[in-house]
Amino acid sequence: MTYELELDLKRQRVGKHGFKSHNHGHNHVHNHGYDHRAEKLERIQGVRKHDRLHKNGDIGDIVEYDIEDEEHPINLICLLCKDFYYNNWVTGTGGGLSIRDGKKKLIYLAPSGVQKEKIEPNEIFILRDYQNGEEKENEIKRGYGYDGLIDNYKDSGKYLYTPNEIEGVRELKNTYKPSQCTPLFLSTFKLRNSGACIHTHSQNAVLISLLIKKQNYFRISHIEQIKAIPFLKEKRNLRFDENLVIPIIDNKNFEEDLTDSLQEAIERFPNTTAVLVKRHGIYVWGEDIWKAKIYNEAIDYLLEIGIKMIQNRIPLSSEDGEDVYDKGGY
Repeated sequence: MTYELELDLKRQRVGKHGFKSHNHGHNHVHNHGYDHRAEKLERIQGVRKHDRLHKNGDIGDIVEYDIEDEEHPINLICLLCKDFYYNNWVTGTGGGLSIRDGKKKLIYLAPSGVQKEKIEPNEIFILRDYQNGEEKENEIKRGYGYDGLIDNYKDSGKYLYTPNEIEGVRELKNTYKPSQCTPLFLSTFKLRNSGACIHTHSQNAVLISLLIKKQNYFRISHIEQIKAIPFLKEKRNLRFDENLVIPIIDNKNFEEDLTDSLQEAIERFPNTTAVLVKRHGIYVWGEDIWKAKIYNEAIDYLLEIGIKMIQNRIPLSSEDGEDVYDKGGY
């Protein structure tokens, strides 16, 4: 499905200037009286007909939203999550995505535990990016800087908007939860000043993490696609003959518990724009959402190539030597 067709379909459901409830013709149960549950469900599926979101549903100018704005982070999260789903990167509610709007000082996050291909605009969590705001010092002291948000990301009071503000959600006991990826996304904003971070459960990421047993990183060179990845130290892209190195960290039972390991990997590998999580997936970030998307696609391609190179006993990097497999491989 093309981006334009997807946008047209969403316009039909959501309306031009804000969120509109879906109407499937089930507002009443014929011969059985009024169906109050159907009414609540309809309210959950849309935040009253306003073009702004504000805590508790009040009218305000905190976040202006237009379904026709193709570059709005809310629209991008919905559409890109669907794109990632069809690439088998975020199936079964796995994975996540966050976009930081530096101009408006806002952070948008996909919710946890929902089917990513079905995310609707009113299901996005929104944080104020106080780390770079005018109120920086006072708000950081109050726990709204990145460190405070990383430690307390489950506190709904920290959010400018949550889907749980939609009337009817709590009555149905179907509350939305912030993504457990949130502290990891925020870590890339803090340590890399990234504009977006993508987390996928790519099978290529999982498999390469299992094939590499002796190293705590994936390294590959002399593959053309490497040139799509940035070389942060010199503020340019990698060359064909240079090494792309991505650290690998061990998985944990809970996503949030990966935060320290991810931060350590970022510090230990200052040129990396991604971190692999063994038996789990990958985090990829970039200067903005489009750069992050490019890096994620290029890296997934290189991971797949790496898997095939290992299966065919081809050295991944010029630094490995032709006898790498005779010495036990990676």
